[in-house]
Amino acid sequence: IFLQTLQTHQTCQTYQTKILMLTNYHTHTRFSDGIGEPDLFLQQAVKLGFDALGFSEHSPLPFDNTFALKASELSEYTSTIRNLGEKYSNEIKVFLGMEIDFIPGFSENFSELKSQCRLDYTIGSVHLVVSPGGDLWFIDGPVPEIYNDGLKFLFAGDIRRAVTAYFRQANQMIETQAPDIIGHLDK
Repeated sequence: IFLQTLQTHQTCQTYQTKILMLTNYHTHTRFSDGIGEPDLFLQQAVKLGFDALGFSEHSPLPFDNTFALKASELSEYTSTIRNLGEKYSNEIKVFLGMEIDFIPGFSENFSELKSQCRLDYTIGSVHLVVSPGGDLWFIDGPVPEIYNDGLKFLFAGDIRRAVTAYFRQANQMIETQAPDIIGHLDK
């Protein structure tokens, strides 16, 4: 009975190993608002036994900001990740993605950007909510005052109105852009 139990346990462990994969598809590096070179992320992922790592820099936006990939670095980003995919092909699966911010009237069409950059996947996210007056409310980032001031001045402190605007924009993104992954829908 002990031997049979041991064999069953080993079989279960083997089965669990085959279905449990360590992955991450939401990775930012120095190309947008992350820190560090993509190669360092891959070295650590391999060391930790990851099966796959997807890079998903914030897509370029048509206005100055400190968090998104610069349009001038788009080619460097895509070629860097593709080259690293080849370099690490025997150790880990590397995916090229992009977190595309959905801002009606500002954002690029997701499918066009996906095709242009030959992306493996897209993450659709809402980081900037269009207020009733047309201004942008930045709901992400390390400075709480920006969030609080936007709620106060753009939505008159009405959190229900602000959250409704967020979810309407997120829903519009899902309906019109069909991203492969929805980014932090719980904002």
